[in-house]
Amino acid sequence: MRVRGDVISLTHQKMFLDLNTQVSVADLNRGVIVVSGNDATVALAEHISGNVPNFVETMNKYVQQFGLKKIQISPRRMV
Repeated sequence: MRVRGDVISLTHQKMFLDLNTQVSVADLNRGVIVVSGNDATVALAEHISGNVPNFVETMNKYVQQFGLKKIQISPRRMV
């Protein structure tokens, strides 16, 4: 998948992705897990749902389907 512009503006814990770089989903997953890469998290969210707000909405629908009443995903918790 190709890294888009929104991930470059992040300032905290990063995998240090470069704009328009081709990165595998497996590498992004490692970036999320190993270095808590906020840029990798946003890149995955954009790849899955087009943008972070759509991803958050999708994840919250899954939370409801699973009956998890005390969990709500928000963009602030993602980055």
